[in-house]
Amino acid sequence: MAKIKRNIPVKLSGEQIVNKKLKEMNELLKGIDLSKLPKRPNANQE
Repeated sequence: MAKIKRNIPVKLSGEQIVNKKLKEMNELLKGIDLSKLPKRPNANQE
């Protein structure tokens, strides 16, 4: 596993990779129909 990762050129720092993943997750979450999720009293975020 370590060898495979080493062969990939590292263009992003660890923090940038994490931020990229978070951004991708946010894009996925935007595509989810929020009305299908169970209602929670604390989930009043728009």
